[in-house]
Amino acid sequence: MYKDILINILLLFFLTIIQVTIIELIAINQIKPDLVLIALIYITLREGQIPGIIYSFFAGVILDILGNGIIGSNSFSKVIVMFVVGYFHDPFSITSFRIDLRFPLIVLISAIVDRILYIFITLSLDFNELINLMIGYGILPAIFTAITSLLTLIFTKRGAIST
Repeated sequence: MYKDILINILLLFFLTIIQVTIIELIAINQIKPDLVLIALIYITLREGQIPGIIYSFFAGVILDILGNGIIGSNSFSKVIVMFVVGYFHDPFSITSFRIDLRFPLIVLISAIVDRILYIFITLSLDFNELINLMIGYGILPAIFTAITSLLTLIFTKRGAIST
């Protein structure tokens, strides 16, 4: 149990470092995947709603500190998203967690909600600017994140991951 917690913490910390350094370099017109969000969704689907919320809070704070964001903005948006994602957790599949084609769809919807919440928290804009920002910084990065999450299907054997 403690081994799993330590692995999750190290994974999230490593992905946070990658998110604020390397991913910034490969961003296309500020459109970039959110690797931390993908990992948080994976952890939440595998371990449940409450652990997902706890991990998302701390990952969001670290993202805000390292990424020069408004402290609490990433935490808030990711906690809300993991609260909803937690309802997709299947507590009866304790021995194995299966990633299938629903995973990128969950990531897509979660990334859209995450980015929209983040935009509402950090910016105060009029309606026309808000629509442009939602498309450019909400929906397009969400699609990029969902496509990136497809890699989890490739790197797992038929999508089955033993826990």
